[in-house]
Amino acid sequence: MVRLSSILNVSLDQLISNETTPEVNKVISSKDVCEMMLLLFNSNIDIVSKEINVTETCWERDIYDRYEIRGETRENIYFAFYFPNWATSSDPEEESLLCQMGNDNGKNMRINTFITRLLDVRKMYNSGNIPDEDMYHRLIESYLHDAEG
Repeated sequence: MVRLSSILNVSLDQLISNETTPEVNKVISSKDVCEMMLLLFNSNIDIVSKEINVTETCWERDIYDRYEIRGETRENIYFAFYFPNWATSSDPEEESLLCQMGNDNGKNMRINTFITRLLDVRKMYNSGNIPDEDMYHRLIESYLHDAEG
């Protein structure tokens, strides 16, 4: 337990707490995801989108023969979203101010730390390296607590 708490950067108390936690594999709709994205974009959080190209094998049914499935490699365009740790500006006066005062974005840094930790603990949970769902939830709760700043 001590080793696990060290790896996950949480205290033993956080690992063994009795807090109730949300479901791990809760099913949400496409609309739910879109509403969450809308919430983010309408907030005061600095979010950046970037177009990325991904080569994928796409398997589709033939429109004339429903039993025929064809696969082809395609270049697909997606949008990735990220939370920049450092503010930038195209305005020279504002950029000068950033140089004097620092341009770190503490809120986004906490978000990125949470995302990194979430992905790590999720990978550990899915590979069976976290003993039970309750521990997984306690870790997530502790990470959320740390993100409060």
